[in-house]
Amino acid sequence: MFVRKDEVLSELDAWLAGQFAPDRIEAVIEEMTAAQDSTGHQQMITEAHQAIRERRQSAHKRTWQAIPMGLWFVSEGRYNS
Repeated sequence: MFVRKDEVLSELDAWLAGQFAPDRIEAVIEEMTAAQDSTGHQQMITEAHQAIRERRQSAHKRTWQAIPMGLWFVSEGRYNS
């Protein structure tokens, strides 16, 4: 999907100016702080780290499982360099 900058920029600028208007500063700070302290956000980070660990462990396991097959190929002379 392609969105032309000139079609949305003026509306986006106006929206951002409204969000960060002086009379909204306190509310914006509270919203941003609440978003950073969110346990849901921390839960997503924890789940992402767990998924990365599982992928790495799986890759390492597949590598170690493949070594005997590689050694068999070499010992049988099936590997041509």
